[in-house]
Amino acid sequence: MSNPIQITVDGSGDFDPSASGTDCVIPELLGKAFYISRSGYGIMPYNTYQPLAGGGFRLLGGLVFGSGEIWFVTITNTVETFSASSYTNGFDYSRVINAMLPRIGFRNPTLSGYGIVNAGNQISNSGRYYDDFHALVRIKNIKDTQEDPMISDADFNAYLESVKKSAIMRCLNGVLNVREQFERVLLYDREDNQQTELVPNTGLFVGFEIETPKDDTIAVQIESVSLLFNGDADFNLYLFKDGKKSPLMIIPVSVVADEATVVNLSDVILNFIGQATKGSTFYFGYFQDDLGAVQAIREFTDDWSKQCCFSAGSISSKKITGETNFERTNIAESDYLYGLNLEISTFRDHTNAIVKKAHLFDELQGLTVAYVILESISYSTRLNGTDSILKDQLSKAGLQLDLNGAIPASDSPHIEGLTGRIKREMERVRKEFYPKPKAQTVSLC
Repeated sequence: MSNPIQITVDGSGDFDPSASGTDCVIPELLGKAFYISRSGYGIMPYNTYQPLAGGGFRLLGGLVFGSGEIWFVTITNTVETFSASSYTNGFDYSRVINAMLPRIGFRNPTLSGYGIVNAGNQISNSGRYYDDFHALVRIKNIKDTQEDPMISDADFNAYLESVKKSAIMRCLNGVLNVREQFERVLLYDREDNQQTELVPNTGLFVGFEIETPKDDTIAVQIESVSLLFNGDADFNLYLFKDGKKSPLMIIPVSVVADEATVVNLSDVILNFIGQATKGSTFYFGYFQDDLGAVQAIREFTDDWSKQCCFSAGSISSKKITGETNFERTNIAESDYLYGLNLEISTFRDHTNAIVKKAHLFDELQGLTVAYVILESISYSTRLNGTDSILKDQLSKAGLQLDLNGAIPASDSPHIEGLTGRIKREMERVRKEFYPKPKAQTVSLC
């Protein structure tokens, strides 16, 4: 594992933040997993900070840097496989994994040569550890049976973290195994055989105002945008949110003259209660000044889609000189279209519920990691003393008994294995997210 990056608040270093601020910009952290600690306090919980898009981190929950404080950033040598705003099965992977990863940890052994678990993998906000769920889930057993006999301490810690993340995803996908989509629509359908009319460029910001439902369990996703212009051009699309001056996203696009260009978007998710901003109003569009001599082709329609969970309408507003922004107090709404058409879907978003109820998954997460480790031991190809002893123990104790449960003899009590316990726990957690409607009594009098 690489040495931690030390930062001193109000210091003279390249990355040193200012007192009373919340952001610490460290470009080399871009795309890397890390954890932070503060001198005198130890490792900070994952829910007290978030990664910055350009590398670094931002303090959350009212935390600010104090003058003279010393902080450390430790890179765990792993790279996230999802983007910062990547959704899967109706939840934001990045936020959820940061909430669940520190719930349970690995104990650092006192056994000589095996006290190698880094601070990040030891974190246990719940006070529980993975060897609580099965006696064989010990660091010595895991290290001596994983496939690389020459593995470094840093790579072994990365392996432990990958096991935890894999188990968490198994848990989540087992509980939330259906993405509940409410609708998927194109904002409008153009009229047939319409004549071409060009939109004059008058220095405006143009596009759509989108209102999301005032409900943090429903997310709105812009799946794609169709662009129609009279010339080849490269320019940016912008996503703004009311109450925030700078754009949330900048999306470079290229268009071909007189031909509809469809740009598929994978991570444009609009949330009523987001991490950085709160509110239901978003703006999606472009600045006409960026087009040069190219103009949008106006489409005509009388057939706007029926929208179930959101609303959207065409807007324009004056660009603020010298800024990547527009006037929010003087937005014009109309049916005039500016060469854009959006494909939008809405779906059930479990992110906030999972983050707030991360403790509900503790038992399920621990059992799943135990299952993964025992399965790994049983299929290990390593040839060493630990491997032989473990396999012999597993054979005598009955691997199938531990993993799947069994009734060794007809007069013996049923013993539930990890598979059965995981299934039962998964059903319990699922009921928390999908409770049965309570019975209601209807009086006809």
